[in-house]
Formats: sequence, C-alpha cells, structure tokens
Amino acid sequence: MKHSPVDRFAYKKSLIHLLPLEVKGPLFFIPILINSLPLNSYFLPSFFIIVALILFKISDIPLKFVLKRVLMAFPFLILVIFMNPPDKAIFFLKILSSILFFLLFLTTTPFLSIMKGMEKLGVPEVFRLLTAFGYRYFFLLTDETERSIRAWRMRGGELKKIRFGSISGILFSIFARSMKRAERIGTVMKMKGLYEENN
Repeated sequence: MKHSPVDRFAYKKSLIHLLPLEVKGPLFFIPILINSLPLNSYFLPSFFIIVALILFKISDIPLKFVLKRVLMAFPFLILVIFMNPPDKAIFFLKILSSILFFLLFLTTTPFLSIMKGMEKLGVPEVFRLLTAFGYRYFFLLTDETERSIRAWRMRGGELKKIRFGSISGILFSIFARSMKRAERIGTVMKMKGLYEENN
C-alpha cells in the first residue's frame, strides 16, 4: 500500500535542509524547551507557530502535508486540553507550536541522519533499534489497520453505524496480527544473534 513517510521531503536542497544536524537539532528544539516553561503568555507560542509556518514555506514543504500531520495529532491535543490545564488556550498554542517544530525537524532531516545523530550523542543501541523498528513497522501497522477496516466493510460494516463491538473486533484483529508479526521478527533477530550482541 502507498504511504507517505514523514521524511519524504527531507532530501530537498533548501537552506533549512542544508543546516548541519548539530545546528538544526538545538535550534528547532529550543522553542519546545521554552514551551515547557511555566510562562503564561500568548505571544511566545503564537510567535513560534508563525515562525514554524514561515520555515515550512522556506523549506518548500507543502502546507497541506503539514496540516494532515497536525490533524493526526489533533485527538491528542483535545485529550490534553481535557486534563484541565490552568489556561487551556495558552496550553493548546504551546502544544501546537511544539508539534510544528518537531514536525519541521523530522520533515527536513533524513531518518538515517537522525539515527546517526542519536549514535553520536551516545543514545543506547537498544533505543536506537526501537526507534528504527518503530519507524519501519509503523507503516506495516497502518497496512494491517486498513486491511482490517476493509474486511469489516466488505462484511457489511458501515462507518455511520459503527458500534463498540465492531471496534473491539477490529482492534483485536490488528493486535493478533501484530503479535504474530512481532513473534516472527523476534525469531529472526534471535537467529541472527542480535540478542546475544546486546547482552
């Protein structure tokens, strides 16, 4: 199936793309760090959002692509707001601006460069492996989800009449397939001696 990896635009030649990882990483994560501080100001997160959108434009990243990725995180945003932060509007702007800068980093940096950067920073190999596997098998999990939903619809399921029983059946099917795939991957890793190398 056709998917859109988050680093599909990471190989362009814009000014942002050409920044060294040692500069780009801290530069893009400074706004996220500032957003984590207890500052009750509308100005900073709003300013960060405007700057992020300008940088997306400079990087030649389609805003439609950015919007789709932000919408994927929107349920999380709504859930966080229901946690009843002191100022919901400021908190929403902080989370949104942080997501935009994190997405900007991912879309302008090839995944392989990120992995090499993690290695230079001394990130333990087990975390690097988990990151690599997570990135690789996210698309497979998406495939499994699409197959399960398509099979459910072929059996007469309708999105307008979806019920808890239907959702639980789809989730169980995805979970069962994921477990089988994980067992196969674990067996292959064990046969290649990967576990022994990391012990």
